[in-house]
Amino acid sequence: MVLMKHKVRQNIPLGNSCLIFANIQGLKSNKNDKVSYVSGLLTEANAMFGAFTETHTRDVLDGEIKIENYNMYRCDRFNTSQGGVGIYIKDTFCWAEVLNCMNDIVEILGINVENRNLVIILVYKPALATAEEFTDQLSKIDSYLDRLENPTPNILLLGDFNLPRVKWKMAQGNVIPEISPGSTLAQQVHTRELMRLCERYSLNQQVIDPTRNENTLDLIFTSNEELIRDITVSKTIYCDHNIIEVQTSINSGVGNCIAKVRDGMFSKFNFNNHRIDWEKIHQELSDIPWESDMSNLNPHQCLEKLNREAYLDLEFTWREFRGSTPPRPGL
Repeated sequence: MVLMKHKVRQNIPLGNSCLIFANIQGLKSNKNDKVSYVSGLLTEANAMFGAFTETHTRDVLDGEIKIENYNMYRCDRFNTSQGGVGIYIKDTFCWAEVLNCMNDIVEILGINVENRNLVIILVYKPALATAEEFTDQLSKIDSYLDRLENPTPNILLLGDFNLPRVKWKMAQGNVIPEISPGSTLAQQVHTRELMRLCERYSLNQQVIDPTRNENTLDLIFTSNEELIRDITVSKTIYCDHNIIEVQTSINSGVGNCIAKVRDGMFSKFNFNNHRIDWEKIHQELSDIPWESDMSNLNPHQCLEKLNREAYLDLEFTWREFRGSTPPRPGL
């Protein structure tokens, strides 16, 4: 049963790529085998990726959770059969492991899909995780993202972050967190540190519908909102979390175009950030008397002036947006 359909973008070119995402609450055990169910989800949607938290696969062999036409990438918890995360990816894609971190309570899995200019990072944080345990793992994500070379690939950060006291509301075109009364100190720290990481790398949250009962626990952050065309949240009998199906524009060529635009001197800026006042920048650049300023310049000098004026305008706006902190290369 479809719980809710969330239209994120209306004007993006259609692609044939899809991501299935859920807390599966045990992929395979003696009592419960959900591999066939997950296989059906991926096959029916012709999904490029399947991202699942709470896989509970520490004592499970790779062959027991294999799905035809997909490679399985996993991070299991060592001290218990609980927890764990896993990503299924179509075997037609080139990918490389970039993160595989666990601290016996929080798991992180990261892959770089090289032929799609895309990094996917999957996180599972149980409700009992302390502030220190979660921030320790966030620092590893931060360290990896900080090392990415320009032009920075598109980023998808998703997972079950177990923040039941946080309500996600749409405000001025952005999905923002609102911490409800009664949240613990650890939950407040978790939310603050997660949002600090996302602010640094311009990752915007996309899910506003409940994913477990009345709570939105399973979140999707992206550095490029143009990647996400449509989100459908559906109930299932196989777990008490809802299944999230994300229609993307990854195969439409959007990612490659963005990578080219961001190359060179402009690569420090995130042109996908919808919180920047792009209309203001457009107006400021339009107010420059280009014809008179370039009347005595050769073509090369004209291009240099255009680049310089655009760069200075973007630099000022970016500094204003980020406060006193200068733009960090790679954003």
